[in-house]
Parts: sequence; C-alpha cells; structure tokens
Amino acid sequence: MRMLLDTGTGQLTECTGSPEQAQALADSRLDTVTGACLDYSDSPFNSPGQPCTASFLDSLACRNAVATRRHLPRLAWLHRAPDELRGTVDAAVRAQDWRTHFLQLTALLEDNTTTAERDAAARAVLRLLGMSPKDGATDEHGTGPLPASGPAPGGRGSLPRACGRRAP
Repeated sequence: MRMLLDTGTGQLTECTGSPEQAQALADSRLDTVTGACLDYSDSPFNSPGQPCTASFLDSLACRNAVATRRHLPRLAWLHRAPDELRGTVDAAVRAQDWRTHFLQLTALLEDNTTTAERDAAARAVLRLLGMSPKDGATDEHGTGPLPASGPAPGGRGSLPRACGRRAP
C-alpha cells in the first residue's frame, strides 16, 4: 500500500497513471475497507484478469492499494485492533493472525504520518462513534489516553509526500 496524503491532482495522476483513475480515486469510487484499489482485476493474490478475493488486510502489502488522507482515520483505528483483542484472543493466535499485518500497517503509518496526525485521526473515529477519550480510549500504543481535542500540528498537508514516499 502506498500513502498519498497531499492529494493534488498532479500527484494523483502521477501515481494512478491516468486523469480518469485519479478522479475515480478522488471521488472515492475505488475505495475498499482500508484504502483504495487501483486495479481490482489485476491482483497479485489472484490469477490475472480475475477479481481480487484477498482479505482487506492483505491490501496493506498490495501494489494496487493506495491510502489517501480520508483513509487515515480507518487505518489509525485498525492499528488499534490487535491491542483491543488482547483480552479476548490468545497471544499466540494474535501473533499468528495479526503480526505481519500489524507490522505492515505500523510501517505505513509511521513512515507517512506523525503521531499527532494518527492521534487526530483516531479522535475523528471516536467522534464519529459518539465516544470521547474519557470513555477509555487509549493512544495507538495502548499506553495512555488519546488527547481530548485539537487538530494535528500544521494541519492538512503539513508533511510533503509523493507517491507514498517521504520527501527528503
């Protein structure tokens, strides 16, 4: 998965290959559970020409997957899932079923976002769910409460990025 947080028209076209596909990405027409898929019928998990049947977690390692700023809240929330399962799923099962995906998601988020951006994204999900940090939500590491409010420092687009790579 690549992450495109500064989603200007030029960057989307460069990363998708065509203005039409860039527009479909911008319009959410390519969205999946975790991000967006640029080529649903050319999955590395299936035979060429066949629709993708991979798990949404496999998209974290897929060459066709892209996440934009609008996907950040769901990715930040998904990043919390293994910790949320700690009390209900055996540690060995959690490690076997989630470890690779969790590490991929951790790398994606840490390479492309700041802690403040991830916290702000998780707070957005809490607001959408009608919850607040005082309801017991913790930060992405499960070590403390999420900050109560406020946007990420620098606001939207504060870190320069292109096609999922940090700018120097």
